[in-house]
Amino acid sequence: MPASIAHLSQHHSNHSVPRSVHEHTSYEGEVVTVGGVLKSMWKLTTDRRFMYLIPQCMWTGISIAYYSGLLVLMMVQAIGGNDSQYQFKMSMLALALFGVGEIVGCFYIGFVVDKFGSRVATICNLINIIAMIGTTVAFIIVFEFNYMAWIMCFLWGICDSAINTNTQEILGFEF
Repeated sequence: MPASIAHLSQHHSNHSVPRSVHEHTSYEGEVVTVGGVLKSMWKLTTDRRFMYLIPQCMWTGISIAYYSGLLVLMMVQAIGGNDSQYQFKMSMLALALFGVGEIVGCFYIGFVVDKFGSRVATICNLINIIAMIGTTVAFIIVFEFNYMAWIMCFLWGICDSAINTNTQEILGFEF
């Protein structure tokens, strides 16, 4: 047996195998179970510091459901006509600005967090959300595929990226 294979087999034989599918070991060697993880998650949600973050986490889920399910449909219906290829093309081009907004949003909120802290970043996120909701409502009222659709997609991207980056930063440093 070659030395590299012998080394691998020795390496794997030194690790303990979990006793069941639902049981693993942590880095400290403690047994981690599904019940233990659920108990620790419940304990975390009742932590006063985490309670301030719950609305931000909920908004993330709501916004993902909205933009992944309704944003393209709204734009396609606003374009109108019978040419589905054209509708799809224009809505996808507008969503390219969503991607640009994602890139801009993470750098923007990272700068704000580094320069001013998480509280100011959270306030910036609230301002972003208000601007994004205002633009979306204006698009729905006008319901015409124009510059408003492009701005709306860009702002959705900024908000999504900024909130996700800020949430992960808070979770990484606080918990």
